[in-house]
Amino acid sequence: MKYIINSSKHITLFFITSLLSVITIVYAANLVVHTMKIDNVIEEFALSKNEAMGKYINDILTDAKIFSVRLNHSLQVTPLEGVDIRGKIRNFSHISDGFLGIGASYEPYALGDSMRLFSPYIYRSYQGYNHVDVDYYYDYSSKDLLGKHAVDWYLNSRNSSPMWLGPFYDDVSNHSVLRRTMPLEKNGSLVGVSYTDIDFRGLMESVKKYYLGDDSYFLLMNRDGKVVYNSRHPNGEGKTHFNIIGISEENTAVSIGIDNDYFDSWNHATVIGDNSWVLLTVINKVQNGTPELRNYYLNNNAIQLQEYIPLSSAIIICIVSWLIHFALNRKMYKKNELWNISILVSLLFVFGMLLIWIGVYGDYFEDGFIGDKIHSESSINKVKTKYSIQSLKEQKSPPTFVPTGIFVQSIEFNNAYNVKITGYVWQRYDKNVESGIGQGVVFPEAETADLTESYRFEEKDTVTIGWYFESTFREKFDYGNYPFDQQLVWLRVWHMDFQKNVVLTPMISSYDNLNPGSLPGLEKEFVINGWTVEKTFYDIRENQYNTNFGMPKHFSKNNQPELYYNISLRRNFLDPFISYLFPVIVVLLMLFGVLAMTSANEEKSVNLGFNAAAALSSCSALFYVSLVSHVHLRNQLETSSMIYMEYFFLVSYVMLLLVVLNAIMFSLRVDFKLVSYNDNIIPKILYWPVLTGISFLMTIFMYSGIT
Repeated sequence: MKYIINSSKHITLFFITSLLSVITIVYAANLVVHTMKIDNVIEEFALSKNEAMGKYINDILTDAKIFSVRLNHSLQVTPLEGVDIRGKIRNFSHISDGFLGIGASYEPYALGDSMRLFSPYIYRSYQGYNHVDVDYYYDYSSKDLLGKHAVDWYLNSRNSSPMWLGPFYDDVSNHSVLRRTMPLEKNGSLVGVSYTDIDFRGLMESVKKYYLGDDSYFLLMNRDGKVVYNSRHPNGEGKTHFNIIGISEENTAVSIGIDNDYFDSWNHATVIGDNSWVLLTVINKVQNGTPELRNYYLNNNAIQLQEYIPLSSAIIICIVSWLIHFALNRKMYKKNELWNISILVSLLFVFGMLLIWIGVYGDYFEDGFIGDKIHSESSINKVKTKYSIQSLKEQKSPPTFVPTGIFVQSIEFNNAYNVKITGYVWQRYDKNVESGIGQGVVFPEAETADLTESYRFEEKDTVTIGWYFESTFREKFDYGNYPFDQQLVWLRVWHMDFQKNVVLTPMISSYDNLNPGSLPGLEKEFVINGWTVEKTFYDIRENQYNTNFGMPKHFSKNNQPELYYNISLRRNFLDPFISYLFPVIVVLLMLFGVLAMTSANEEKSVNLGFNAAAALSSCSALFYVSLVSHVHLRNQLETSSMIYMEYFFLVSYVMLLLVVLNAIMFSLRVDFKLVSYNDNIIPKILYWPVLTGISFLMTIFMYSGIT
């Protein structure tokens, strides 16, 4: 009968373990399929972005190419008279929308013996059209007379087929240009070169409207692999050459050897134009900031991580269950066999906990209250257009948009919620349009603010003012995941004229680029003790207020765009581990020592000094050590809710109580097999599996979204 009962227990355990294993396998397969779908979506997104950006650039180059042909053909039938040529170029300039400039440079004495060089050029600037003569700046007809900075574009073009040159810096227009050149012939003889210029930097900025996501970037290179633009390092600090393995004859396929040191990425390349430029997009596989993917990618990585945590947990539990089933089935009841199983189960739970820790610590969680990220001029224009229409509907005065920049030099946590920040803030005002508003900013979250004007300079119709600030900000932080927490330090900036419809926008021209991974607006040698800076970025949020601030309805600040500068921080794990978790581990090790001294053998008891009073005294001392560390942690974080680290203190308290209870029951010889069997061997063997198992389950509940 006893054999039948034991056999029935084994069958039941086998059935439960098998069922759990099947569920785990099905869940894992489903998750793999889901992950593959997500990867496919991101790859399709990456490919579509590459194609769209390539088409956009190619369309502009094609338009310039067609326009250059029209300009060249028109100049070929124009008399070689200065007035006629200038008039023709002037007429074409009125239909050259989208191009920086157009011009024609003629051979020496092509217009007669009285005029050695003739090179009219019209280019756009903030003041309108500028009519100049290139030969006034340098002698383009001789390489020896070009000057220090000029490029011998004319000499390279005069005896060649139509071609693209650049990008190079043009001394006349003071821009980095792409130049489409065509030899200019008259009656079968070469008389000069006509050309059309594209503002290269402006083109690259306009390409950024195709937002690739956080930490993603694109490169433009020539067919030799030389990088002419890198959106991650627009000033040329990044890699300057790539190994282009091959470009197909149809210019439709290209292979590039790329060694991306930043992150796991999708890399796609496409050939652009008849000069075989190559556009390479490098898109982070772990997408956080791309609006197009949020519906597919379940908002952010926290969701994906919460899918993997139950899977890894289920695998660990399955292994433990099979291990227990194997031990019972083989009747592994010897003391050394039980200790081996105990150690192995404990290590499995620790391993599972470490897996979750690594996943949580290595992942980036984006706060749900972040608004529209600002990454280019196109995103700013979108905000401006939306709010201008909204102001019109709400009968507000037309909004005034003031470009604003921030540079943070230092951050220091005074306590859990007070942050001292120093740095610079600056604004650019239009002298004519914005003369009716004040000049200055307000930090709404600042408890104390010291704002001192540092500089002021004027440029034609604008004035730029910069202030140095040293302020203490009161901000809300969530320490629930401590010590694996990530915090967002933000600076909300209002204009000083609170009652006026003034909206602050990022001054993009003040930064090399706004890619969050490049930490725009942050001191290069920035250091904050105990933290690592993950990203910095601007965003625009529309907040709701339950008051009108005593102003009429048309002055309401509800849904008015507000500028935020954000600094995403990740806590360094080592300091909390040494300060808080390591003492708990030491306490639990010493507690196991107290438990190990429990023995009914008089000689052992005398040698080890075991009795219930000694166990109680030792546990009291260990409890005091844990309690002091626990109280210090609570005082440091000043939080009203439970945090992850605290659960380890609670586990230590539970284990202390269980050890004391075990010592008392064992000393009183209570007839309870769990305590009295084989000189208290069961509590000793179960100590580490129970301790690590509770910690493991606690970690699952904390990070799987269950709590």
